[in-house]
Order: sequence, then C-alpha cells, then structure tokens
Amino acid sequence: MADAQGIGTINNDDAATLTLTGGITQNEGNAGSVAYTFTTTLSSVVQGGFQVAFTTDNVTATAADGDYADNDGTLVFAGTAGEAKTITVLVNGDNKVELNETFSVALGAISGTSSTQAAAITKVGSPQTGTITNDDAAMVALAANVTQAENLTPQVFSVTLSNPVDVPVTVQFSTSDGTATTADNDYNGITNQGVTFVPGTTTAQSVNVTINNDNKVENAEVYNVAINNLSASGRNVTLGTSSRTGTITNDDAATVTLTPAGGVSLQEGNTGLSPFIFTATLNNPVQGGFTLPYTTSDGTATIANSDYVDNDGTLTFTGTMNEASQITVNVNGDFIVENDETFSVALGTITGAPAGVTTAGSPQTGTIQNDELDYGDAPDPTYPTLAASNGAVHKAQFGIYLGAGIDGDANGQPTGTANGDDIDVEGDDDDGVILPGVIVINTTADLSVIASTPGLLNAWVDFNLNGSWESPAEQIFTNTALTAGSNMLTFSVPAGASPGNSFTRFRFGHGNLSPTGLDNTGEVEDYPIQIVNTQFSIDDPTIAEGNAGTSNLIFTVTRTVNANACSIDYAITGGTATTADLDYQPLAAGTLNFTAGGAFTQTVSVVVNGDNKVELNETVLMTLSNPVNASILDGSGTGTITNDDNAVITISNPSLAEGCTASNLVMVYTVNMSNPSDANVSFTHATLDGTATVANNDYLAASGMNSIAAGVQQATIQVSLVGDCFIEANETFLDRLSNLNTNGRAITFSGSGATLDGTGTILNDDAVPQIGCPANITVQCASLVPAANPGAVSSTDNCGNAATITFVGDVISNQTCANRYTITRTYRATDGCGNSSTCADHNGI
Repeated sequence: MADAQGIGTINNDDAATLTLTGGITQNEGNAGSVAYTFTTTLSSVVQGGFQVAFTTDNVTATAADGDYADNDGTLVFAGTAGEAKTITVLVNGDNKVELNETFSVALGAISGTSSTQAAAITKVGSPQTGTITNDDAAMVALAANVTQAENLTPQVFSVTLSNPVDVPVTVQFSTSDGTATTADNDYNGITNQGVTFVPGTTTAQSVNVTINNDNKVENAEVYNVAINNLSASGRNVTLGTSSRTGTITNDDAATVTLTPAGGVSLQEGNTGLSPFIFTATLNNPVQGGFTLPYTTSDGTATIANSDYVDNDGTLTFTGTMNEASQITVNVNGDFIVENDETFSVALGTITGAPAGVTTAGSPQTGTIQNDELDYGDAPDPTYPTLAASNGAVHKAQFGIYLGAGIDGDANGQPTGTANGDDIDVEGDDDDGVILPGVIVINTTADLSVIASTPGLLNAWVDFNLNGSWESPAEQIFTNTALTAGSNMLTFSVPAGASPGNSFTRFRFGHGNLSPTGLDNTGEVEDYPIQIVNTQFSIDDPTIAEGNAGTSNLIFTVTRTVNANACSIDYAITGGTATTADLDYQPLAAGTLNFTAGGAFTQTVSVVVNGDNKVELNETVLMTLSNPVNASILDGSGTGTITNDDNAVITISNPSLAEGCTASNLVMVYTVNMSNPSDANVSFTHATLDGTATVANNDYLAASGMNSIAAGVQQATIQVSLVGDCFIEANETFLDRLSNLNTNGRAITFSGSGATLDGTGTILNDDAVPQIGCPANITVQCASLVPAANPGAVSSTDNCGNAATITFVGDVISNQTCANRYTITRTYRATDGCGNSSTCADHNGI
C-alpha cells in the first residue's frame, strides 16, 4: 500500500467570545489600596483551553505616580463555556488632591491553543477603564496672627497648604492699613504678591512684611493681611483663614522733662510781676499728642502771703519731637525784707498718651531772691539820704535789723520830719531806737536800741544844727556792740550844742561806717530830735479829801537844768473831780517863772473840799504849756483826791398781822445806806421761806432788782402777805439782798457779806368764832321746852363774817323726880378755816 493512512479534516465552524467587563469608578481612599476588579468571561467551549494575556495601562493615572499598581499578566482558561476569570488592579489611596484619573485594562494575544482556535475566539469589551475618583481636598490658609516689636523686622506670615496637590497651587498675598498705616511709615505694604506651592508638597510658604522702626511713642498698631485669587487648576482646593493681623508693639519711650534743672532763681523786684519761666520739653514724638497738668505749690513762699500768683493749668502737646511748652509763674514784687523764698512747679499725670510716656525733672523749684535795700529818710539835700546824694543804704537781710522789722525802699524817702520810712505803705520800720523826747544841753541822754541780732552800731547827732554829721564830735556811737534785744545806751550832749530841731542817724551792721554809702547788711534809721536848754515836768500828787473842811492838793513843777531863766504855763484841764460837785475850788491858770541859777522846783496848790459822800478816787488834771527857753519832758500831772468815805447797807426786820381771808396786806422792808453815794447802787432781792412758806400760802414770793439813786440813802421792798383765818403761831420769812453793784464805791452790806437778810414776821391775828346762845328759860313741863333753833344763835369770826351754826345736842341733868330736871342744849359755830366754838343754854323743867 502506498499510503495506508488518510487524514480527514473537520473544518471548525464554531466561535467563542471573551468578554472583558468591570470598567468601574471608585474613590481611591486616603491610605492603603482599593481593588478594582475586571472580569473576562468565555462564552463557548474552547477545546483544550487557552491563555490570554492582559495589561494595565496608564491613561491619566500612572503607575509611576503611584496612582495604582501595574498588573500585567495572563489568564488561563480551561475552555469551559461561561468560564470567568478576574483581573484585579490595586489603586493606591493617598491625600493628594488631583483630578479624577483613569487607567485601562486590556486583553492581549491568545496563546496556548491552535491558531485556528485562537482565530475563532473574539475579544469583546477590551479595554475597560478604571476611574479613580479624587476624594481629597486641600485648604490654603494664613497660619496665625503675628505680633512683634517694631524694632524686629520683618514680620513673617506663614501660608499653609493642608494636603499636597498634584499641580502648582498659587494665591496672592496683600496687606491693608489698620491703625498701622503705610502713610505713617509703620510698615511697607504688599499688593498681590504671589505665593506658590510646588506640586505634591505641603511645605509652608513665608511672606515677609517689612516693619519700619522709629522713635515715635505709639499704641500697639495693627495692619491686615489677606490671601485671595486661589489658583489650583480645578483641584479641590479652597481658602481657609484668609485674613490675619500683624501687630506692631511699641518699643519706644518718651519723656517730658521740666527744666531748667535746678529751678529758676530770680530777684523778685519791688513792684509789678516778675515772670519765672519753666519749660516742659518732649524728647520723642508721641502719636496723637496728650495733655499734662501742672501745679504750683507753696514752699517758704506762699500764695496767702502774695509772694507769687498761683498758676495751676494743663499743657497740651501735639506729640512733636522736641516740642516745648512753657509754664510761667508770676512773682509779686514788694518791699518786704525776707529770706529767699521758694515755691515749686510740679508736673502731674499724663492723660491721653500711649504707654511709655513719662515725666522727669519734676518738681522744679522757683527761688525768689530777696533784693531789698534800706535807705534813710532824713531831709535831703540837707543830709545825704537819696542814692544820688550817696545816702546811707543797706542791703537788707532777713533777721538783721533794728526794732521789730525792716522793709525795703526803692530810694531814700527824705521828709522834713524824717518820717518817710514810717508812713510808706510797708509801715513804720524806723522803730529800733527809743529816744528821749528831747535832749538837754550839757547833760547825758539815755536811749534804748533794740537789735534783732548781735551787731555793731554807729550813730550821729547834728549837735550844731549845720545840716550834716561831718564833725567827729557828732558821732555818738562808734562800733558799739549790741546784743540781741534791748540795749540801754547813754551819750553826752555837749555844752556847745545848739538848741533847736535836729536829726540823728543810726546804722546797724558792719563796723567803721560813715553817715553815707553802702553796707552789705543791716539797717539805717533816721530820727528827728529836739535839743533844749532844760525840761519841765510835773508830778502826780495824792491827798485824802477828809470829811469836812479843806485840804491842799500840791503839784510840783521841776526843771532839769537851772543855768538859764525860763518859764512855763500851767492850767487845770480836766479830771474826774469837778468844781460843780464841789470836789475842789476853782483855780485860775498861771505862769511859773524860773530864774537863772534859781530853784529847780515850784508848786501849785488846788484847794480840796472834804465831805462824807462815797465816791471813787477822783482826779484833777493839770497840764503844762508854752515853755520859754525850755521844753516839756512831762507836761501832764494827775492829782488824785483819795476817797476816804464808805457806806454800810442795812435792811429792816418788819412785822405785820396777816389779815383776814382774801386780804393781801403789804409788808415793807426798808433798806438804808449809812452815807450817800455819787453813783447809783443796785442789788437784787428775793424772798426765802422760813416758818412761813409760799407753798402754805402764807405770802407771795417776790424778787427783782432794786437801786438806791445817787445822793439817796434809802429804798423800800414790798412783799404781799396772804390773809387767812387759821389759828397758828407767828411765822417768819426772809428777804435776801445780793448781787450788790456799787460801781466801784466803798459800799458793803452790813457784816461785809455777799448777802444781807431781813426777817419779816407774820403776826397771827386769828381766833375761834364768837358765839351767843339763847337765854336760859324755865318751863312747867317738858312739852313746853322749845325745839332746837340754830337760827337763834348768833356768831361771827374775827373778821366779822358769819359762822356756820350747828345743833350739837341736848343733855339732861339735875333730875330729882320724873318731871324735874335740866336740859342743857349745846350749839357749835364753825368758821371758814374750821375753827369752832360752842355755847349752851339751859332749859329748866
């Protein structure tokens, strides 16, 4: 056989389909992986099975970006109809913000079978797409507010991205003014500065805002920052906190300094106002300005003493650097000599300024310098007194002066009586030397010099009346040491001195002074002085007046020097004694003439009349006048007429019957004074209970003021008694005199006590009523005895008033038999005070 085997070919006419399904959309998640499952299903039997390749391929999702895990492989089919195989692709979860992404799963070549079978298998649904849905979001935000001092720059703001984004993310950063402004150069503004985040990163981005440092004191200021115009290529990116603030805290300070350091020290001047100027200066600018109060306060200078004018006020600062405001305190000029005095100017509490503004140099002191000069006041140009005449002048210092004080002078104050410094507005400061009224030629003169402190005295008297103190003999004190207080000094009046009106000058301060020129301390005082030949004086005699007759009150007139003839007039010019009251006899005025070398004294007698009138001591005033060739040292003599009389006051002890009921008899006390007085004498009186009392209605209380007129010696006091009908013992009460006012006269109560009592006796004049019964009768039988009849009884009390009659009763007596006896019938009379008496009549039967 050439070919024993034949091949029969069955041509396949069947087909199969591989269908790929499972194209799905899922969220990727934030971590781990999510399975995307695709299914390949065989529709018909394939003999012997086969294999089919599959691949996963990037579309917008990429394996390289970690979006999913690449999964290429082969599915092995047994060839069973309906057989299904799955392909799993793992998608990686993340937080990256992306668009939705896709990958594809595709079936590839069929292998593991014949080409015929492979050709009969059709692939349907390949490729399938897996969509990875983005489930992430991101937020762009400003991280925080920023606060820094202005000297720290920049202020750094952080822009954050919460999650990575697969594309660049951009925003724009801008600033805007708040209380901080670019106009005030607080910071440098930014407009739409781009901020970009690199894809896939979340690194925060920084934006620097430049802060400008300055020396201005400000409050903490803020500006605003913001992000906007987000661009993220459609990704799910939003804006979070898109605005924040930057706070610029103040690190500056400013000081308002009160100057000048050490205060202001100026002379006060004599009149008007002297401005003391203080300056408050701001060293650094202050935003918005502020106000600053200030006060002036007393130190040793006081407003009450008008040393300065109070000036409390407020300074207003606009806040400019080196700005200065002045405080002016006006000091009052005067002529008062005082220590340098001080007041203070103080700054108060700043209002309206930011923190950091303080004051310094407060308080400052204003020192008012005493600038007073003391000049004399002797007549110029006769004596050098004015500054133009090189008059005596002292720089006045507080506490160094003569007398009680010193005042300042603008210049000498010459007057014809050297009293310019006495009558100026500051008052009399020529008060340190007490001179005699005159100085007598060829005698010594005593004077008192009062010094405030130890020092040296130089003094001059123009003895020759030539209008100067040039002669060394006219300097009465040279560098004489004085102690603080009163200094008793003596100087000699030369025999060659000229009588007349002269002037003295006293200078207290340094030694070796002349009547002219400057001394740096102390005081000058000028006084007028009269130089005389002799001086007259009159004494003050005393005499008792006596009770009768006359006596002589003798005045003695004395001259101090008898070298020259002289005379003096005398006259009675007054006193409390009068001729009208016959105290003394009239005396005509006269003249006493003294001869050269003659007697030093002469007398003048006044005749005094004696009496017994109680008076005060009385005076006769004699005065001297019109001295010729002399002066008067003591020109008034007081002669005293001594009262030698007195008086004693007594009071009577009256008695009086009290009288009947409803009568008010008056008891009279008599007050006697043993001698008359020349003035009214007064006293008070008041009744006092004894055995008689006001409460028992014995008398009416009485009191009051009584007086005995001048020249009268008696007064009376009346007290009303209260009449009644009570039978009682005689009763007494007192009338007491007190509060004796004698106007200084020698008058006393009897016994010299502070009170004097008179005893009044109220004499009892009461008795029981008088009563009269009917006459006795005798009757024949009892039936004829008349009935009791009070109306037949008569009775009166001691004042003649009818009494009340009552029947008391009958009493039978003397009964000797049944029809023989005596009836004694008794009646009673009772007056208004309850006093009673009885009577009886007898009826015989």
